[in-house]
Amino acid sequence: MNQWVKKHTSQIVAFILPVLIMLTLFAVCHAYPFGRRLYDNGDMVNQYIAIMAYFRQNWGNWHALLYSHSLGLGGNFFTVWAYYLASPLNLLALLFPVRLIPIFYELNILLVAGLTGLFTNVYLKRSKLLNRGNASSKLVTVRLILSTGFAVSTYFVTYAACIMWFDVIMLLPLLMLALERLLEDGKPGWFGILYGVCLLANYYTGYIISVFLVFVVISWLAYQLWIKRAVIKYIIKRLVILLITGGAGLLIGCFTLLPSMHAQKLVSAAPFTVTNETLSPLVQLPLGLFNGAIGAAQTGIYNKIPMLFTTTLTVILVVMFFLMRRINWREKVICGIGLLILALSVHFQTTYMMWHAFTMPNGYNHRESFVLVFVLTALAYYAAQYYLAKPTQVVYWSVALLIGVMGILRLATHGAFIQLHIICVNIILMVIWAVFLKYSFRWSSAALVVLACVDLLSANHVVASQTVAGGLNWPSYSMQEQKMGRVINAIRPSKGSFYRIGTNARINNNDPLQFNYYGLSDYTSQQPTFETDFLSSVGYYQKYSWTRWSNFNNGATRAMNDLLGVKYYVHYDVKNLRLTGAKRQPAYYRDEVHHNNGNWVYRSNTAFPLAFKVSDKAGNVPGPYNIDNNPFFVQNNIWNEIAGREVGMYSGQRVDREINTDNHTITYHVVVNRAGQAYLYIPVQNNPGVVRVSCNGRTLKSNLYSAQDAENGIISLGYFKLGDTVDVKLSIKHPQKSTWTEYCRMIPDVAIENETVFQQLRKQCTGQIDSIRVDGSRISFKTAGKWKNSMVMLTIPFDSGWHIKVDGHAVKPQKLLGTFMGIPVSSGRHNVQLIYRVPKAYSGVLGLISGIIILGIECGFLKKRKG
Repeated sequence: MNQWVKKHTSQIVAFILPVLIMLTLFAVCHAYPFGRRLYDNGDMVNQYIAIMAYFRQNWGNWHALLYSHSLGLGGNFFTVWAYYLASPLNLLALLFPVRLIPIFYELNILLVAGLTGLFTNVYLKRSKLLNRGNASSKLVTVRLILSTGFAVSTYFVTYAACIMWFDVIMLLPLLMLALERLLEDGKPGWFGILYGVCLLANYYTGYIISVFLVFVVISWLAYQLWIKRAVIKYIIKRLVILLITGGAGLLIGCFTLLPSMHAQKLVSAAPFTVTNETLSPLVQLPLGLFNGAIGAAQTGIYNKIPMLFTTTLTVILVVMFFLMRRINWREKVICGIGLLILALSVHFQTTYMMWHAFTMPNGYNHRESFVLVFVLTALAYYAAQYYLAKPTQVVYWSVALLIGVMGILRLATHGAFIQLHIICVNIILMVIWAVFLKYSFRWSSAALVVLACVDLLSANHVVASQTVAGGLNWPSYSMQEQKMGRVINAIRPSKGSFYRIGTNARINNNDPLQFNYYGLSDYTSQQPTFETDFLSSVGYYQKYSWTRWSNFNNGATRAMNDLLGVKYYVHYDVKNLRLTGAKRQPAYYRDEVHHNNGNWVYRSNTAFPLAFKVSDKAGNVPGPYNIDNNPFFVQNNIWNEIAGREVGMYSGQRVDREINTDNHTITYHVVVNRAGQAYLYIPVQNNPGVVRVSCNGRTLKSNLYSAQDAENGIISLGYFKLGDTVDVKLSIKHPQKSTWTEYCRMIPDVAIENETVFQQLRKQCTGQIDSIRVDGSRISFKTAGKWKNSMVMLTIPFDSGWHIKVDGHAVKPQKLLGTFMGIPVSSGRHNVQLIYRVPKAYSGVLGLISGIIILGIECGFLKKRKG
């Protein structure tokens, strides 16, 4: 054991050192366990924690893992699993109770940092292309510093919340080592396996790595033809092996890739365009190389500059690579052109979109930066061997050149991105590293490692502080999770039953997944656009800017909530929670069924079941979503389609207005023309600001539009009798001039709900379908009705993955109301069964098996031929 430890000491330290650096950042920034806030931030809080919690709670029930009714109105969970959870490391979450999933993710960040350092160290040590026989003992230290720099680069520290990317990025060094073995020695096995695993673990990052592989292979071709003067026959043989192996790996990845690509077609994305536009001025491109430049700019996750910093030593060694005479000038040309092409490819918008599957990513820009960081790390290690063999004055020239570049960047950017104190830090670090390099690392290895740690900590502490400042407050989260869990447990549907739950607040954007109930609010990157458009069209949530998610948003109208089967409404005590609805419950929720520590639960006794009868004319689409559209007009059309005739569920009201410019208030006067529940909708396009809404002197909403995910859809005004006067007052807080002008021109939509019509339609649609059973990807029910020109509608989104049988005979579903599942069922008694099969899943399994077989045959053939 002692001999094994001694032999692998450098690899063990390569694992431990990144973990210690991240823990130090946690301590400096007061992240848990050194403070109240976790390092979990951004989409990890919005999506990943809830998705993992759902996976943890439904482990063993594969029906719920194929299709989830907690995913918005319902959706394909397999593709969500494929993007977020397919990495085998996520199986470790099964060891954690649901409440501790945020802690698991923080530990996962530490684990992945350590593994990345370990695998990078192994690559640098074993790569024949990078090692030129220099046996200097200091090379071990350089290798440790560079591998640690890649593991906890600014890219990792900034994007660590997107841990599913790094589950694959950590395999990149091993994949490159396997590629080298294939191209140089003709051994394809490990490359095929690792490439397939990369695509399986996270197909998105796997795609970026695939693009990078193209760059690497082209560089290898240039090296073979221009420097080694290899014969064409040799090159062709290696390329044939690569194509077969890469094809086998791609087939293995098809298990997750094909179903995900099919599902992603339903999600709107920025169209690919050919343009000469750039993401930022070209002069800013090198800024990411310098210690602290990005963090000091306070640019956060929306930075338009690639995050390239690993260590100052890396930057110096890369410059030395191009200045040292002992390195073949042809190698410099190949590497220089390759670096330039890579840099420009992430700078121009068109090629940048190619890196991201021919679309523009939302947030988290420059997700591809890690490949540039990896290239810089490899070049730095290659240069270090030549330099340590014979130190020269070139280190001083390199430092002088870098200082000059910083000065030019400061002048060109007017100090916006590289401030004076950042320049001073970089100069000090460069001078120290130059002295160490000049004297051939005569100081102890421990001193060099400590300097590298200081280097990385100084570069990343600002970014880490920003992350922690916006991170999850663990004590508050833990307390609220337990309280909310107790409320949900009291009303969660029993196995096989189905109804939805709405809330006025939440702990994250995906509470239905977090607490394993059926709801309406969600936010996942795989959510179909037609689903969010429908929910917004009927008044649940208005999507400003590029927003693509949907929220229950305190409900739309009572009739729409009931139509979608919202049986319970939870009105939480909003302390430490994200308020998505009104502080007071809507007037149409009166039947209180539960109360616990300020959390109230109300029940609707008129909620529709999952399946009910509708007219066969209910196939028309409500129309394209537009924030200006009157949602009551849209809802009227929906009810007319369901009934097969015009029913007039909502009657519009005449609205008069009174504008007070001095205090930015607008009062709307309505005289009700029929008795019923009244609703208000405010169609504002541009930056609505923060609005206080009151009705007849009673405050309904004190901070409308105050947050991106706050209430902004239909607002319940209360119940009014015929002839009642309704005075709605809007108080706009510090509006922009353009916003105030828009409010002054705008007339809100006010409508009254017809209770009699609703009750008649509910009686007409329900009551003839019973025995409804739901278990994730399986649904069954029975019909006993006598009807004409009707069909059954289920309030789950239409999906080609549903396979339906009526009395054992296959039936093709139809898309109703542009959103929902429709099943043609004739009059009489019938048994209806639905089972969900993930589209393209069988093709994916076939690809997986084929890839493994092809890879096995190829390896066997090459081994036999070589023997």
